[in-house]
Amino acid sequence: MNARVLLVLLVLAGCGGGKKDAKPKTAPATSASASSSGSKAKVPANLGALILDWRPEHRADLEASMKTGLTILHFDADGIGPVKGCKGPGVYAFAASDRTETALQLTTAEEIKVTLPTYGTSIASKMERELADGGSIDIGIVSVGKTTTTWNRLTHKELKGDCAGATHFVRSAAIGAYAVRTGRKGHARSADDILSRAEGTHDVMLQKAGSMTGCKRASFVDSEPREGCNSVLGIELQKIE
Repeated sequence: MNARVLLVLLVLAGCGGGKKDAKPKTAPATSASASSSGSKAKVPANLGALILDWRPEHRADLEASMKTGLTILHFDADGIGPVKGCKGPGVYAFAASDRTETALQLTTAEEIKVTLPTYGTSIASKMERELADGGSIDIGIVSVGKTTTTWNRLTHKELKGDCAGATHFVRSAAIGAYAVRTGRKGHARSADDILSRAEGTHDVMLQKAGSMTGCKRASFVDSEPREGCNSVLGIELQKIE
């Protein structure tokens, strides 16, 4: 995977951090890796991953689950998904950080498949002609903090409920807003532009959650995410012992 995109995944999922008052990252980056497909996101154990193209119902399940206790997941070669009816001890707490803006530009089918593992294969197939003609997928991400569990490790004995298939739990989640839309190769756009402004008939919004306006209201001292800037961007998994 392209080193710049891997760094983005790690930082957004809480595996890394940035310097205070760092300037927003606005230059597009390119990703590259092996392809993945299916109805669930591909997430290596103990590694952060963007979940920007999860189905709305999957995202809603995840966000609702994190509000009621430790979120338990099943992870295998086909991807990940919540284990409904299974809970572990611990809760999640939000910690605000300096706002970080990131813009990614995907210009090949392989880049789209790995960065958007849920719908990437379908999108790449439908955009085959556009990609050959200089089209791209532009992603704007704004991160304002992360939600982290108070539980550092978890064993199967500590799980409660119907937990068959449980393999991992969500250790942390990056919080903010994002947009995924079509663009043009070589035409650099900032995260603000991608989230807020359309540019011509070639510019189609594919998926979005939150807004730049909501994130600009966020403060480093917030104890809870602001409305309009409270979507899960990426998650970090930890294996259940």
